[in-house]
Amino acid sequence: MALDLENAPEVIVSTDEISPAVSRAVKAGRLRKLGPRLYTRNLVDPPESVVRRNLWQIAGRLFPGAVIGDRTGLESAPAPDGSVFLVSGADRDVHLPGVTFRARKGPGPVEGDPRRRARQAGHDRALSRAYPQRDAR
Repeated sequence: MALDLENAPEVIVSTDEISPAVSRAVKAGRLRKLGPRLYTRNLVDPPESVVRRNLWQIAGRLFPGAVIGDRTGLESAPAPDGSVFLVSGADRDVHLPGVTFRARKGPGPVEGDPRRRARQAGHDRALSRAYPQRDAR
C-alpha cells in the first residue's frame, strides 16, 4: 500500500499494511519516529510539541476503545509529570516524548454514558467518567 504523506495526518500509527512504506519514508527522511509504531511527518517542531498537539488523537489510535480515567478524567489534561491515565483492555505503559500513556485494565465505555469514547480514528477527544483516585492517579 502506498503511503500518501501529502494527505496524511501529522501523526501516523504504523500498521502491518503500511509498515514497509513507513520504513522507506523514515529512511528517506520524510517521517520521524516518535515512539512505538508512531511517526510524524512534522520534521521541524520538537517531538514533545507534536505529541502534545495530537495527544487525544494519539490516545484514540494507540488505545482504541479506551476511556480516560483517574486523574486525567478529572482534569481533562495530562498530570504534571506527563502521565495520561487510561482504562483499556490491557495494562501497559507507552512512553512518548513528554507524555506517558498509563493504561490499566478495566471496563470500557458503559452503555448509556453520555460522554464519548475514544474512537479508533482518533478524531474525537476521549472523555469518560472519572474513576476514584488511587495513589498518584
